[in-house]
Amino acid sequence: MKQRAMVADVDASASRILEVLLSGFDYDLVVVKDDETAYKTFVEYGPDVVFVDTLLPRKGAFELIKRIRQTEGGDRVSVYVTSAIRGGSLKEESLSVWGAAGYLPKPLELDILRSQLAPSLSTKSADSKGGGQGEEEEVPEQGEFARSNFPMIFASLLRREAPIRLAAGLGKVRKAVHFDNGKIIFARSNLLAETLASYLQDKNFIDENQYREGVRVSIDQKKMIGEAFISLGAVTRGDIDAAIRSNIEEKVKNLFTWKSGWYKIMPHADPPAEIPGGPIEGWKLLWDEINTPAGQTHLSEYLTKLASRKIIEGPSPSEILDVTGFSQKDFEKVIGLAKGRPVVEACEDVGMRKMNLLYFLVLSGYLEVNEETSASGQGSEGFEELKRRELSRRLAWMSGRNHFQILGVQMTASDAEVSAAYGKLVGELRAGEDKLSGGGEARRLIGELSEIAGKSLEALSTRTKRDDYIESLKHGGDVPLSAEDRIKKAENSYKEGVTALKCQRWDEAIDRLGWAVDMNPSNAEYLIRHSEALLMREGGDKQTTLNRAESNLRKALEAESENPEIYYLLGRVQNAKGKAPQAIEYLQKALSLKPSYQAPALELKKMKDQSKGGFSLFGKRR
Repeated sequence: MKQRAMVADVDASASRILEVLLSGFDYDLVVVKDDETAYKTFVEYGPDVVFVDTLLPRKGAFELIKRIRQTEGGDRVSVYVTSAIRGGSLKEESLSVWGAAGYLPKPLELDILRSQLAPSLSTKSADSKGGGQGEEEEVPEQGEFARSNFPMIFASLLRREAPIRLAAGLGKVRKAVHFDNGKIIFARSNLLAETLASYLQDKNFIDENQYREGVRVSIDQKKMIGEAFISLGAVTRGDIDAAIRSNIEEKVKNLFTWKSGWYKIMPHADPPAEIPGGPIEGWKLLWDEINTPAGQTHLSEYLTKLASRKIIEGPSPSEILDVTGFSQKDFEKVIGLAKGRPVVEACEDVGMRKMNLLYFLVLSGYLEVNEETSASGQGSEGFEELKRRELSRRLAWMSGRNHFQILGVQMTASDAEVSAAYGKLVGELRAGEDKLSGGGEARRLIGELSEIAGKSLEALSTRTKRDDYIESLKHGGDVPLSAEDRIKKAENSYKEGVTALKCQRWDEAIDRLGWAVDMNPSNAEYLIRHSEALLMREGGDKQTTLNRAESNLRKALEAESENPEIYYLLGRVQNAKGKAPQAIEYLQKALSLKPSYQAPALELKKMKDQSKGGFSLFGKRR
């Protein structure tokens, strides 16, 4: 299936240039002229690539990008920002804050765009076509870990000559790994356990007290967390560099253990930093992971799948031969036993001790596998293979798509239109089913795809379900929200918000905790944590933020009237509003409920130190 692109721009000449560019890479394209239409189109159409101009009417480009990123599937999309403003803060914000794949200054020039974007767009186009043997069919441009062999995906990215990026997600965990010619040049993760500070503590570079003090210094002095620990004398520069490098390796290695989640191969984007000590050798890391228990499972699954294929000798990238520790004699023996023979026979003769070497040579491209029977041949076998490939490509396309995109219906569709779209899709899937063998792979794929289509029908079958699903999508969900779903989603969002709060990602914490409150407004803990996040926000309408925090806390107080933390936070709100007497009253109430509570005591001390001729701690003017 063709890749899809969306251009959001009122500039007709720029849109036309992008249309010519994308048609050359076999993309389907839709052009929109404002952010609301763009967002609606994103949800319904599911573009793989988005070009958005910074002067897009209504709320603007960055609000659109934010909405896309927050919507289910939005972090898998490659976004390019176009602008008549060259460089400066807009470019930096596009790349660093919004994670754009590129910043394209206007006026757009076709030849420059073609040379700049060709590696990314041609990679995506080739992956979407499939239909051939080897890597294009075996490694779809996007998919799910449960249906894929991750070492194979990883090896295919190492073989790329041009820089490339892998995005992956599991629940709310997001990772990005940057590759360049067989090396890993950076990796990122939003998982709390994989932050540098947590890694340093876990590896005993720092203790709990140093961790807390480092976080405080990082916030107060606006330092990077590593620099904060160095300034405290807790670690050296060498410790930090070694920790960063090891931490990045662990972020990548953890992907080999994922049993579910999604992945997407994306265009290159400059990483935010370099790895201390230089890039990590990707082939060495892959070989090490092959030899873990999880790697042995992947090995068995992969070679079983290829059992009927014949092995041929491919190119010989000599640089990968040094990472395994096997001798030249071992290499020659494995190659001699494998070349020209079906995989299953080669595995039997190679034996268990060297099977991991055979696996590695196939993954690396040193040995290749071919189908024994050509899919273009005559008769039922040829048709079945063609059908299998068609269905495999469709399955890869469906991975990560929302229910509107799978059925091809609009958000405003009627019940009848949803039902008709489902019937049409299932009819396409089952076309020629009578020509297929009873237990073949193609029949299994028809069943799996029909089940996915059935879930989409169930999610969109009524107006209420469609409205619930649209709301869910806006907050990164992927299922319609029943009453039970709402409670579960609220709890998940709360956990994400608390994690963001601990990592000082205030806006993210406010967003996720705010959604938890919206979904379950009677939960006092959600109200308290949301208020805490609001109090950390800098900038914006301070009065509105404080009013929202106070409203939350008063609601929480109705449920937990003896909770000292609520009174402490109300004291902070009143102090921020400049209402010292009320602040003191709340803070003293918190201390009366829990005399050992340090936070209100420190807040009172801070107020006393800052007061000059105002109210004393006892409410009397000095």
